[in-house]
Amino acid sequence: MTVYTLYFDGAFAPNPGSGAWGAVLFPGDRTAAGASASSSPSPIRDAVWVGGGLLGTGCTNNVAEYCGLIGGLRGAAATLRGASSGASLRIAGDSELVLGSIGGTRRTIAPRLQVLHAIATGLLTAFGAFSVGRVCREVNALADTLAVAALRSTPGEVPLLRPCLAGTARLTIGSVTTAASHDAMVVGGADGVCCLDSRYLCSLPRAAGGGLPAFGRLTPPPPHLVTVAGRGHRYAILGMLRLDVVVQLGGPPEAPCRVSSRVSFAVVDHLPVPAHIAFKDEALRGLGAGGIDMSGGGEVQEAFAPLV
Repeated sequence: MTVYTLYFDGAFAPNPGSGAWGAVLFPGDRTAAGASASSSPSPIRDAVWVGGGLLGTGCTNNVAEYCGLIGGLRGAAATLRGASSGASLRIAGDSELVLGSIGGTRRTIAPRLQVLHAIATGLLTAFGAFSVGRVCREVNALADTLAVAALRSTPGEVPLLRPCLAGTARLTIGSVTTAASHDAMVVGGADGVCCLDSRYLCSLPRAAGGGLPAFGRLTPPPPHLVTVAGRGHRYAILGMLRLDVVVQLGGPPEAPCRVSSRVSFAVVDHLPVPAHIAFKDEALRGLGAGGIDMSGGGEVQEAFAPLV
């Protein structure tokens, strides 16, 4: 079985605050050589994959570290492709909490971290085997450098410009129906992207596609959709999920706008309240421009940024 070593780390400023992650994948087992502070970190030229990215604005140190592992696992699986099932992965980092929970020696209690733990364990099923090992910060310096560089980068965001759909939108998943204002939102209309709050997905019954097991089925978001932005904050996309849903937007009673099929959702780490939406479709723009009350104040922007 081919062996690879994955280093991961997170960065944040302040705590909680803006966050970012970094990870790097090396061929071979480098955890034994990197277990002491006197060992030199592996040079980046030896890596088979490096990655990093921005996270949301309500990011803690533990969230950043967990997202470093998640980003690294996604990068490793994509790099190895079909060969990942025959690979043994050595996971190395300096976070006792993340390594302990993944290794089964520590419980994950915080609800937000339980979601991230479910995503990470779901991604680990792509590999033939894995083990964890803690290394000192000096050995993990490359992953830390990637996280810090991502934290300082300019974010690519999908702006959310339209008012909340409070009282006019309904989302039905299985037998569960909710107002789609704070738990879900539509970005770009029927041909765009739907966003679903991670806490809401976790609260849905398993028969409706929800609960913690749903996070193990998440697929990576497309490269252009890494964060969404609203009311001056960024919110991390945890992954994509397809569900059997009915989404009905309000409007004239004689002509409601309804989407009924298997819909792809971007699962968002804690949606803003109130949620804002941007319409790409011309017909939906008219719906958003009238008959919907603002929730929470703020200026309605008339410009529509393209979803690229």
